[in-house]
Amino acid sequence: GRALRMSGTNVDITERKRAEYALRRFNEELEQRVAARTAELRAGEARLRQVIDAIPHPVFAKDRDGRYLLCNRANAEFFACDAERVIGRTPAELGLDAQSARHIAQGDERVWTSGDEFHAPEQVMTDGSGRRRVFSVARIPLSWGGSGRDAVLGVAIDITALKETENALREARGQLQALLDVMPNGILLHSAQRVEYANRAALRMLGLQDLQALAGRSILEFLDAAGREQAAQRIARLLREGGEVPWQEFRLARLDGSLLDFEACGVAIRERGEPRVLSVYRDITERKQAEDRVRSERAFLQKILDNLPDAVYVSDLEERLILANRVYAELHGRSVADVVGLRHTDIIADPERLAFVRSKDAEALANPAPIPSYELSLPSAEGEMRWLLVGKVALRDDAGRPTHLLAVAADVSAQKRAEEALRDSERRLRELIDLLPIVVLVKDRHARYLLTNRLNAEILGLAPESMVGKTSLESGWRPEDGALVDSADAAARASGVPQVIPEFLVTDAAGRRRVFRNTRIPFRYSSEHPDAVLGVAVEITGLKQAEAQLRGMNEELEKRVQERTASLQGALRELESFSYSVSHDLRAPARAAAGFSRIVIDDYAAQLPEEGRRLLARVSKAGEA
Repeated sequence: GRALRMSGTNVDITERKRAEYALRRFNEELEQRVAARTAELRAGEARLRQVIDAIPHPVFAKDRDGRYLLCNRANAEFFACDAERVIGRTPAELGLDAQSARHIAQGDERVWTSGDEFHAPEQVMTDGSGRRRVFSVARIPLSWGGSGRDAVLGVAIDITALKETENALREARGQLQALLDVMPNGILLHSAQRVEYANRAALRMLGLQDLQALAGRSILEFLDAAGREQAAQRIARLLREGGEVPWQEFRLARLDGSLLDFEACGVAIRERGEPRVLSVYRDITERKQAEDRVRSERAFLQKILDNLPDAVYVSDLEERLILANRVYAELHGRSVADVVGLRHTDIIADPERLAFVRSKDAEALANPAPIPSYELSLPSAEGEMRWLLVGKVALRDDAGRPTHLLAVAADVSAQKRAEEALRDSERRLRELIDLLPIVVLVKDRHARYLLTNRLNAEILGLAPESMVGKTSLESGWRPEDGALVDSADAAARASGVPQVIPEFLVTDAAGRRRVFRNTRIPFRYSSEHPDAVLGVAVEITGLKQAEAQLRGMNEELEKRVQERTASLQGALRELESFSYSVSHDLRAPARAAAGFSRIVIDDYAAQLPEEGRRLLARVSKAGEA
């Protein structure tokens, strides 16, 4: 069984080996190239995948059975899952509702059937989270894997927000239209030539039923000549320069011929890139009528105020006069038109007087009721000092907040001068009664002093002013003295007849006994004290002393007269005795002389002168006595 010999054949395979080696090298290079190409393709696919996933809209590809061959991240998020789970499944298998799945299938079928692209502008679907969304879907046929028309490539753009915005915009436009139609002010959108929009209020103002009646017409056609030119300038300026124009009053003629007052303002806007003027119109016919009534009433009120004897003004919270009457204006040497609009600082130059007025303003604004009247001195335009009695009250709104200040000032200059004259007169009267050497006083019905002069006060060692308001007892009179004069006062007041206390004895502050003749007279001192009593007391102390001396002298004289009388009576008796004797002794001779006188008269009367006869007649008569 052992081999005895071995034989062999040698074949030269060098070329074959070289060929095999070259083939292996080629295969290796080919594999490397394929691997590199494959890597490039995979990198390109990855980049394409990244690009597709970066697209914010769903991108997909499906076969004829509706199964997904391609799905980006946005499409997977629609189904609320990842892309791997989507591949190979239909929308229905991914949980899409039947209606949405049917709409998708119908769109795919349109592409399969027509072989052309198909665009669905609005496709409503419910995503995996249950949210209803609207997509604009575009589909095109696609050859998938070199097999021809065997796939549909689609892109779905989410227009949900756009549709919601459009719906909100439509709703807002409807609300805006409704709002414009219920607005009381007219709204016009105007181009250079015509009105493009008018709300219901504007149409009513123009007397039109609808916008068609305004078609092609300009608002200028309805204005009067003066207003037309002004409005045309305002519209042209807005269209040219933009901006806005303020409120201005106009008058228009409606279709029925009636006139309407209104005011308008405008603003420049752009409509579809073109300049337009948006105007607001406000009917002020009633307001103008009301203003006319207010002006008439204000003129009537001004006429009333101007005929008041007192100065009246109304100021706002900034001290600006908004109303004043003629008396107030003339007080400052101005007209009513000149003072309205001025402030306190424009009228009152003196800082102290201005501060005082402002303090009273603040007091009035802080109090719900009128403040007590106060006196204010102001120089007139002629430089004469005027005195005013001023009352102030705050005018308030419904909430009780002060809005204005009403002031009424009565010119009391004449009264002040009269009061000053009265004070001077009272001072002079006071000085006069203080200089009188008699007691003068006035008491009220309660026996309290209203007035007393210096002499009465000096008796008690007091000052006159300290006795005012006190009774006699409170002033220091003895109770019995006070009771005596109070009783006389009451009797004078009750009877209306003066009462006299002939001798009123008092002891003064120096201890001297003094006597007065006191008279109490009913007296109207003032309207407040119509039943006062005037007391006048004349001191008769010296008189009483003189009377006492006179009584002593009279008594002494009487004693002397009696003594002298007794002496004279004795002498008289002696004289009578002597006279009797003498008369008896002389009677016979006297008779004889009388007889002779009669004889002479009887016998010689014719021869005697008249004087002789008279003398003889006297002798004869004496002798007969």
